[in-house]
Amino acid sequence: MVVFINMSLNDKTLNLILRRVSPEYLEMEFTVCLDIISNKCSTNLKESGSIVPLTTFRNTILSMTIDGIHNILVYTLPNDLQWYDDVFYALRKYYDERIEKRYNLIKTKYGVNESVIKILREETIQDNLFQMIRNIGIKKTTKAVGSVERLIKIINLDGESLDEFIYQYLKEEYHPDYNWGPELHDFYRDDVNTHGSYDFEVNDIFAYAYLGEWDGYDYLYTLVITKWVNNELTLLFGDKWIPVFKKWFEDNSGLEVRNIDLYDKYFNA
Repeated sequence: MVVFINMSLNDKTLNLILRRVSPEYLEMEFTVCLDIISNKCSTNLKESGSIVPLTTFRNTILSMTIDGIHNILVYTLPNDLQWYDDVFYALRKYYDERIEKRYNLIKTKYGVNESVIKILREETIQDNLFQMIRNIGIKKTTKAVGSVERLIKIINLDGESLDEFIYQYLKEEYHPDYNWGPELHDFYRDDVNTHGSYDFEVNDIFAYAYLGEWDGYDYLYTLVITKWVNNELTLLFGDKWIPVFKKWFEDNSGLEVRNIDLYDKYFNA
């Protein structure tokens, strides 16, 4: 589970950090470091029966976390702040309970294999990212890792999970300027029946359109997707986005799609 920074904490240094580093990015750095050191310690415990002291375990995780945000902090914190020590103790105050909990779990020799595997599985970076996507959306989660491409690579999506991710991405990035959903299905059907087509804009830019029953030559029921949308989605997802886009469009517009035009057959878009 992702644990977000409590902004109400009365800690001047922590507040200074969070004005420069987003809570999501800080949480990402900490979780990665926690998992790396936990893996190393659990492996050593299983192989040799020994584990480093809690102080070493804690200090290594916090030092690695600070290294991950060093470039952001070093040029922006006040000159009179002994920033490394102050940042270290602020992060220790916040993360100490989680670090000690993980350490105690690892050092418990009885059932160590199952326990360590369970906690590392539950708190892997992939699980945290999935939870972040559910809580704050893809766009904000992307900021924590740098790009959508990197996010997809880290969470290693495939099959239904990838389809769900694409569906959510479409919802966030390609929602039309005018609302849609089940309550507007009749409106869209009536408008298409009256005018023969309906254009959908995203941020005032023509993005996709629906062509109705008859164009004078054949029956259409065609979803037209413009080049810029096609190119953006293909760059991220290959051709896997196309059937998801069809389902997403039908779910929200109530319009049946029998054909998809990606090649400007009907529009020069």
